[in-house]
Amino acid sequence: MNPNRDSEELDNTLEAILGGIIQSLKDNGSKDNVSLALFSFLMREANTWRSIRLLSQHTPLQFHSSIMCDVGTLLRAMFDAYLQADFIVRDPLKCGERSKNYLDFAHVEIYKMSQNILSHNNEFSKQLQSSSYRDDGDKRRTEEFDRVKDSFLIEVRRDDGTLKRGPGTRNKWYKSNLSALATAAGKADEYDTFVTSFSGCVHSSAYAVQQGPLVPPEHVLSLASAFVARVALMNVEYNQIDLGEHQIVLDEYCKSWIDE
Repeated sequence: MNPNRDSEELDNTLEAILGGIIQSLKDNGSKDNVSLALFSFLMREANTWRSIRLLSQHTPLQFHSSIMCDVGTLLRAMFDAYLQADFIVRDPLKCGERSKNYLDFAHVEIYKMSQNILSHNNEFSKQLQSSSYRDDGDKRRTEEFDRVKDSFLIEVRRDDGTLKRGPGTRNKWYKSNLSALATAAGKADEYDTFVTSFSGCVHSSAYAVQQGPLVPPEHVLSLASAFVARVALMNVEYNQIDLGEHQIVLDEYCKSWIDE
């Protein structure tokens, strides 16, 4: 989108469109795993878009550079969520399996998180270890982990060509990396342009803390709007939501900022 646009009016329009899509999805209910996964990504994108907008609105213009590292962190999360959503819907024959893996991985996360926390001897861990709910919770988490873990075992190719699986599990629900997801989505240019500076913001690299991400402050909300619009469009298309005249607006927001 053009950064010289009447931003407040257009941002209000986008927020209204997002609100309408979210309400429609809530009213109709999630039909299947794909709908549930896409709705999760949409809520993440919409909420983070609002956070970036609030930061921009309530930070005096002369101090905008001071919030850019935080904004870069939020943009990194939005780009990541968009690429995962795209990975799910990109292949119609695999979207069911991929969305199920996305949702099932929650059981791996909670199992490993609880194992890590309970392995320590601090006051917080002691309280959890002595909880009357622990035995039931441990049993439930272990059962769910055992049910889904086969889909997420680490795979290593041995020298003899055979495949070793497990016993450990991956640290994310998909096998590849974010760069591969970006390439599959046709967004390798966005990945190479933005992700290094976005990731630097997440990890507080010297350059990112001092300079911020490779996005001028006046373009930040345009980029965030592109990410949230793309995931919103995935939800619209999959759930066959009729946006009427707003369809053109959403399509316009989906365009890549670096191509304009």
